[in-house]
Amino acid sequence: MKKVSIIVPVYNVERYVEKCILSILTQSYQNIEIIIVDDGSTDGSYNICANLQKESPDKIKLLKKENGGLSSARNFGLLRAQGEYISFVDSDDIVSQDFIEKLVFLLEETSSLISCCQVAKFNNEEKPKFTHTVEYSEYNTKKAIELLVANKIPSHACNKLYTASLFQNTGFPINRNYEDIFIMYKIFKKAKKIAIYNNAKLYGYLQRRGSITGSVDSKSLDDYIDAINQRYYDLHDIIHKSILDSGLVLDNYYIYKESIKGKIRDDNVLSKRDLLYEESQKNIERLGFKSIFKNVNASWKAKILIKALHYNRKIFEYIIKYFN
Repeated sequence: MKKVSIIVPVYNVERYVEKCILSILTQSYQNIEIIIVDDGSTDGSYNICANLQKESPDKIKLLKKENGGLSSARNFGLLRAQGEYISFVDSDDIVSQDFIEKLVFLLEETSSLISCCQVAKFNNEEKPKFTHTVEYSEYNTKKAIELLVANKIPSHACNKLYTASLFQNTGFPINRNYEDIFIMYKIFKKAKKIAIYNNAKLYGYLQRRGSITGSVDSKSLDDYIDAINQRYYDLHDIIHKSILDSGLVLDNYYIYKESIKGKIRDDNVLSKRDLLYEESQKNIERLGFKSIFKNVNASWKAKILIKALHYNRKIFEYIIKYFN
Protein backbone atom coordinates (compact mmCIF):
# COMPACT_ATOMS: atom_id res chain seq x y z
CA MET A 1 0.00 0.00 0.00
CA LYS A 2 1.69 3.18 -1.22
CA LYS A 3 1.73 6.35 0.84
CA VAL A 4 -0.38 9.32 -0.27
CA SER A 5 0.63 12.86 0.67
CA ILE A 6 -2.40 15.15 0.92
CA ILE A 7 -1.41 18.82 0.85
CA VAL A 8 -3.79 21.29 2.49
CA PRO A 9 -2.90 25.02 2.25
CA VAL A 10 -4.53 27.02 5.05
CA TYR A 11 -5.13 30.76 5.23
CA ASN A 12 -7.77 32.40 7.45
CA VAL A 13 -10.34 29.62 7.18
CA GLU A 14 -11.15 29.04 10.86
CA ARG A 15 -14.81 28.55 9.96
CA TYR A 16 -14.11 25.63 7.61
CA VAL A 17 -10.75 23.99 8.26
CA GLU A 18 -11.74 21.56 11.02
CA LYS A 19 -14.43 19.90 8.89
CA CYS A 20 -11.97 19.69 6.01
CA ILE A 21 -9.21 17.99 8.02
CA LEU A 22 -11.64 15.62 9.76
CA SER A 23 -12.95 14.48 6.38
CA ILE A 24 -9.37 13.57 5.42
CA LEU A 25 -8.57 11.88 8.73
CA THR A 26 -11.53 9.51 8.30
CA GLN A 27 -10.38 8.25 4.90
CA SER A 28 -10.87 4.53 4.33
CA TYR A 29 -7.37 4.49 2.80
CA GLN A 30 -5.18 4.98 5.84
CA ASN A 31 -1.60 5.10 4.52
CA ILE A 32 -1.68 8.88 4.25
CA GLU A 33 0.16 11.91 5.50
CA ILE A 34 -1.75 15.16 5.77
CA ILE A 35 0.57 18.09 5.15
CA ILE A 36 -1.11 21.23 6.47
CA VAL A 37 0.67 24.39 5.35
CA ASP A 38 -0.46 27.43 7.33
CA ASP A 39 0.28 30.34 5.01
CA GLY A 40 0.55 33.06 7.65
CA SER A 41 -3.03 32.94 8.95
CA THR A 42 -4.07 35.83 11.18
CA ASP A 43 -7.22 34.20 12.59
CA GLY A 44 -7.61 31.02 14.64
CA SER A 45 -6.86 28.62 11.77
CA TYR A 46 -3.39 27.61 12.98
CA ASN A 47 -4.60 26.85 16.52
CA ILE A 48 -7.40 24.66 15.19
CA CYS A 49 -4.90 22.74 13.06
CA ALA A 50 -2.48 22.46 15.99
CA ASN A 51 -5.18 20.83 18.12
CA LEU A 52 -5.98 18.38 15.34
CA GLN A 53 -2.28 17.61 14.95
CA LYS A 54 -1.99 16.79 18.67
CA GLU A 55 -4.85 14.31 18.33
CA SER A 56 -3.38 12.65 15.20
CA PRO A 57 0.39 13.20 15.27
CA ASP A 58 1.02 10.07 13.20
CA LYS A 59 -1.08 11.42 10.32
CA ILE A 60 -0.70 15.21 10.38
CA LYS A 61 2.36 17.31 9.60
CA LEU A 62 1.68 20.94 10.52
CA LEU A 63 3.92 23.51 8.85
CA LYS A 64 3.86 27.29 9.16
CA LYS A 65 5.26 29.89 6.76
CA GLU A 66 4.95 33.55 5.92
CA ASN A 67 2.04 34.43 3.69
CA GLY A 68 2.89 33.84 0.03
CA GLY A 69 -0.37 32.73 -1.54
CA LEU A 70 -1.92 29.43 -2.56
CA SER A 71 0.78 28.43 -5.05
CA SER A 72 3.54 29.16 -2.57
CA ALA A 73 1.83 27.02 0.08
CA ARG A 74 1.29 24.11 -2.28
CA ASN A 75 4.91 24.23 -3.45
CA PHE A 76 6.06 24.37 0.19
CA GLY A 77 4.07 21.20 0.87
CA LEU A 78 5.33 19.45 -2.27
CA LEU A 79 8.95 19.91 -1.18
CA ARG A 80 8.17 18.14 2.10
CA ALA A 81 5.89 15.39 0.81
CA GLN A 82 7.15 11.83 1.26
CA GLY A 83 4.31 9.98 -0.47
CA GLU A 84 4.55 8.20 -3.80
CA TYR A 85 1.21 9.76 -4.67
CA ILE A 86 0.11 13.39 -4.23
CA SER A 87 -3.30 14.96 -3.77
CA PHE A 88 -4.44 18.50 -2.94
CA VAL A 89 -7.41 19.52 -0.84
CA ASP A 90 -8.41 23.15 -0.32
CA SER A 91 -9.03 24.00 3.31
CA ASP A 92 -12.68 24.99 2.91
CA ASP A 93 -13.63 21.84 1.00
CA ILE A 94 -14.68 18.36 2.13
CA VAL A 95 -13.84 14.96 0.64
CA SER A 96 -15.82 11.73 0.74
CA GLN A 97 -14.58 8.92 2.96
CA ASP A 98 -13.46 6.87 -0.06
CA PHE A 99 -11.89 9.79 -1.97
CA ILE A 100 -8.31 8.51 -1.73
CA GLU A 101 -9.19 4.82 -1.82
CA LYS A 102 -11.06 5.11 -5.10
CA LEU A 103 -8.46 7.36 -6.75
CA VAL A 104 -5.62 5.01 -5.74
CA PHE A 105 -7.59 2.04 -7.10
CA LEU A 106 -8.23 3.81 -10.40
CA LEU A 107 -4.59 4.89 -10.74
CA GLU A 108 -3.27 1.38 -10.15
CA GLU A 109 -6.02 -0.52 -11.97
CA THR A 110 -5.37 1.40 -15.19
CA SER A 111 -1.60 1.93 -14.76
CA SER A 112 -2.21 5.67 -15.10
CA LEU A 113 -0.16 8.54 -13.71
CA ILE A 114 -3.20 10.69 -12.88
CA SER A 115 -6.65 9.68 -11.68
CA CYS A 116 -9.56 12.07 -11.42
CA CYS A 117 -13.05 12.17 -9.92
CA GLN A 118 -16.01 14.49 -10.38
CA VAL A 119 -16.80 17.44 -8.09
CA ALA A 120 -19.86 17.89 -5.88
CA LYS A 121 -20.51 21.61 -5.41
CA PHE A 122 -22.16 22.82 -2.20
CA ASN A 123 -22.66 25.97 -0.15
CA ASN A 124 -22.61 26.86 3.53
CA GLU A 125 -26.23 25.79 4.03
CA GLU A 126 -25.88 22.28 2.65
CA LYS A 127 -23.62 19.24 2.51
CA PRO A 128 -21.98 17.91 -0.66
CA LYS A 129 -23.94 15.14 -2.38
CA PHE A 130 -21.28 12.52 -3.01
CA THR A 131 -21.81 9.70 -5.50
CA HIS A 132 -19.70 6.57 -5.72
CA THR A 133 -20.21 5.01 -9.16
CA VAL A 134 -17.19 3.10 -10.48
CA GLU A 135 -17.45 3.52 -14.26
CA TYR A 136 -14.34 5.13 -15.64
CA SER A 137 -12.58 6.11 -18.86
CA GLU A 138 -8.91 6.04 -19.83
CA TYR A 139 -7.20 8.61 -22.05
CA ASN A 140 -3.80 9.10 -23.60
CA THR A 141 -2.00 12.43 -23.19
CA LYS A 142 -3.36 14.10 -26.32
CA LYS A 143 -6.99 13.18 -25.69
CA ALA A 144 -6.81 14.13 -22.01
CA ILE A 145 -5.42 17.57 -22.87
CA GLU A 146 -8.18 18.06 -25.45
CA LEU A 147 -10.76 17.29 -22.78
CA LEU A 148 -9.01 19.64 -20.35
CA VAL A 149 -9.11 22.54 -22.82
CA ALA A 150 -12.76 21.77 -23.61
CA ASN A 151 -13.65 21.86 -19.89
CA LYS A 152 -14.70 18.20 -20.06
CA ILE A 153 -12.00 17.49 -17.48
CA PRO A 154 -11.85 20.35 -14.93
CA SER A 155 -8.55 22.18 -14.50
CA HIS A 156 -8.88 21.99 -10.71
CA ALA A 157 -5.80 20.58 -8.97
CA CYS A 158 -7.89 19.25 -6.10
CA ASN A 159 -10.07 16.49 -7.53
CA LYS A 160 -7.13 14.38 -8.69
CA LEU A 161 -4.42 11.98 -7.53
CA TYR A 162 -0.96 12.27 -9.06
CA THR A 163 2.17 10.19 -9.22
CA ALA A 164 4.60 12.35 -7.25
CA SER A 165 7.28 12.37 -9.95
CA LEU A 166 5.04 14.51 -12.18
CA PHE A 167 5.86 17.52 -10.01
CA GLN A 168 9.62 17.22 -10.42
CA ASN A 169 10.79 20.54 -11.90
CA THR A 170 7.17 21.71 -12.18
CA GLY A 171 5.54 23.85 -9.51
CA PHE A 172 2.55 26.14 -9.15
CA PRO A 173 3.14 29.72 -10.40
CA ILE A 174 3.82 32.21 -7.60
CA ASN A 175 1.69 35.35 -7.18
CA ARG A 176 -0.79 34.26 -9.83
CA ASN A 177 -4.53 33.74 -9.72
CA TYR A 178 -5.95 30.87 -11.80
CA GLU A 179 -2.82 28.91 -10.93
CA ASP A 180 -4.48 25.60 -11.84
CA ILE A 181 -4.98 26.71 -15.46
CA PHE A 182 -1.30 27.66 -15.65
CA ILE A 183 -0.03 24.28 -14.46
CA MET A 184 -2.55 21.52 -15.14
CA TYR A 185 -1.94 21.08 -18.87
CA LYS A 186 1.82 20.91 -18.14
CA ILE A 187 1.25 18.08 -15.66
CA PHE A 188 -1.02 16.31 -18.16
CA LYS A 189 1.69 16.57 -20.82
CA LYS A 190 3.98 14.53 -18.55
CA ALA A 191 1.42 11.77 -18.01
CA LYS A 192 1.20 9.01 -20.62
CA LYS A 193 -2.23 7.97 -19.36
CA ILE A 194 -4.99 9.67 -17.35
CA ALA A 195 -8.03 7.87 -15.92
CA ILE A 196 -11.24 9.57 -14.82
CA TYR A 197 -14.39 8.41 -13.05
CA ASN A 198 -17.30 9.35 -15.27
CA ASN A 199 -19.85 10.02 -12.54
CA ALA A 200 -18.28 9.50 -9.11
CA LYS A 201 -18.43 12.78 -7.18
CA LEU A 202 -15.89 12.28 -4.40
CA TYR A 203 -14.63 15.84 -3.87
CA GLY A 204 -16.85 18.47 -2.24
CA TYR A 205 -16.18 21.99 -3.52
CA LEU A 206 -17.51 24.81 -1.34
CA GLN A 207 -18.85 27.75 -3.30
CA ARG A 208 -18.43 30.85 -1.21
CA ARG A 209 -18.12 34.54 -1.82
CA GLY A 210 -14.72 36.13 -1.39
CA SER A 211 -12.77 33.34 -3.06
CA ILE A 212 -10.08 34.37 -5.57
CA THR A 213 -11.90 32.95 -8.57
CA GLY A 214 -15.14 34.61 -7.43
CA SER A 215 -13.76 38.12 -7.89
CA VAL A 216 -12.53 39.98 -10.94
CA ASP A 217 -10.07 42.85 -10.72
CA SER A 218 -7.33 44.01 -13.05
CA LYS A 219 -4.76 41.61 -11.56
CA SER A 220 -7.13 38.63 -11.75
CA LEU A 221 -8.06 39.39 -15.34
CA ASP A 222 -4.39 39.79 -16.32
CA ASP A 223 -3.60 36.38 -14.81
CA TYR A 224 -6.58 34.75 -16.47
CA ILE A 225 -5.68 36.11 -19.89
CA ASP A 226 -2.04 35.07 -19.43
CA ALA A 227 -3.06 31.58 -18.34
CA ILE A 228 -5.38 30.82 -21.25
CA ASN A 229 -3.03 32.44 -23.78
CA GLN A 230 0.02 30.55 -22.49
CA ARG A 231 -1.92 27.29 -22.63
CA TYR A 232 -3.18 28.13 -26.11
CA TYR A 233 0.29 28.75 -27.57
CA ASP A 234 1.96 25.89 -25.71
CA LEU A 235 -0.58 23.41 -27.07
CA HIS A 236 -1.03 24.61 -30.65
CA ASP A 237 1.19 21.82 -31.99
CA ILE A 238 -0.47 19.12 -29.89
CA ILE A 239 -4.23 19.49 -30.34
CA HIS A 240 -6.43 20.77 -33.15
CA LYS A 241 -6.83 24.54 -33.47
CA SER A 242 -10.63 24.33 -33.60
CA ILE A 243 -10.65 22.79 -30.11
CA LEU A 244 -8.31 25.48 -28.79
CA ASP A 245 -10.40 28.25 -30.35
CA SER A 246 -13.64 26.75 -29.05
CA GLY A 247 -12.11 26.54 -25.59
CA LEU A 248 -11.19 30.22 -25.81
CA VAL A 249 -14.79 31.15 -26.63
CA LEU A 250 -15.98 29.31 -23.51
CA ASP A 251 -13.20 30.74 -21.32
CA ASN A 252 -13.85 34.28 -22.53
CA TYR A 253 -17.58 33.90 -21.94
CA TYR A 254 -17.01 32.81 -18.33
CA ILE A 255 -14.71 35.70 -17.48
CA TYR A 256 -16.96 38.20 -19.27
CA LYS A 257 -19.96 36.93 -17.29
CA GLU A 258 -18.08 37.13 -13.98
CA SER A 259 -16.91 40.66 -14.74
CA ILE A 260 -20.51 41.75 -15.38
CA LYS A 261 -21.69 40.13 -12.14
CA GLY A 262 -18.94 42.00 -10.32
CA LYS A 263 -20.29 45.36 -11.55
CA ILE A 264 -16.75 46.46 -12.34
CA ARG A 265 -15.80 50.09 -12.81
CA ASP A 266 -12.05 49.55 -13.30
CA ASP A 267 -11.17 51.00 -16.73
CA ASN A 268 -8.36 48.46 -17.21
CA VAL A 269 -10.74 45.56 -16.67
CA LEU A 270 -13.38 47.07 -18.94
CA SER A 271 -10.93 47.54 -21.83
CA LYS A 272 -9.56 44.00 -21.43
CA ARG A 273 -13.10 42.66 -21.30
CA ASP A 274 -13.76 44.36 -24.64
CA LEU A 275 -10.71 42.62 -26.13
CA LEU A 276 -11.97 39.25 -24.88
CA TYR A 277 -15.33 39.94 -26.46
CA GLU A 278 -13.81 40.86 -29.81
CA GLU A 279 -11.64 37.73 -29.81
CA SER A 280 -14.64 35.53 -29.07
CA GLN A 281 -16.64 37.16 -31.85
CA LYS A 282 -13.93 36.37 -34.37
CA ASN A 283 -13.75 32.72 -33.30
CA ILE A 284 -17.54 32.36 -33.35
CA GLU A 285 -17.77 33.78 -36.87
CA ARG A 286 -14.99 31.51 -38.12
CA LEU A 287 -16.02 28.28 -36.39
CA GLY A 288 -19.79 28.61 -35.98
CA PHE A 289 -21.82 27.68 -32.91
CA LYS A 290 -22.33 24.07 -33.99
CA SER A 291 -18.59 23.39 -34.09
CA ILE A 292 -17.91 25.30 -30.87
CA PHE A 293 -20.55 23.50 -28.81
CA LYS A 294 -19.39 20.15 -30.18
CA ASN A 295 -15.88 20.87 -28.95
CA VAL A 296 -16.59 22.19 -25.45
CA ASN A 297 -18.53 21.11 -22.39
CA ALA A 298 -21.09 23.84 -21.77
CA SER A 299 -24.51 23.70 -20.13
CA TRP A 300 -27.60 24.58 -22.17
CA LYS A 301 -27.83 27.82 -20.15
CA ALA A 302 -24.23 28.72 -21.04
CA LYS A 303 -24.90 27.98 -24.71
CA ILE A 304 -27.93 30.29 -24.74
CA LEU A 305 -25.98 33.04 -22.98
CA ILE A 306 -23.02 32.71 -25.35
CA LYS A 307 -25.42 33.19 -28.25
CA ALA A 308 -27.02 36.17 -26.48
CA LEU A 309 -23.59 37.71 -25.90
CA HIS A 310 -22.71 37.22 -29.56
CA TYR A 311 -25.86 38.83 -30.92
CA ASN A 312 -26.43 41.65 -28.41
CA ARG A 313 -24.04 42.57 -25.60
CA LYS A 314 -26.51 44.93 -23.91
CA ILE A 315 -29.19 42.26 -23.65
CA PHE A 316 -26.61 39.79 -22.31
CA GLU A 317 -25.42 42.24 -19.67
CA TYR A 318 -29.01 42.99 -18.65
CA ILE A 319 -29.76 39.26 -18.25
CA ILE A 320 -26.65 38.65 -16.13
CA LYS A 321 -27.26 41.67 -13.87
CA TYR A 322 -30.96 40.87 -13.50
CA PHE A 323 -30.46 37.25 -12.49
CA ASN A 324 -27.32 37.81 -10.38
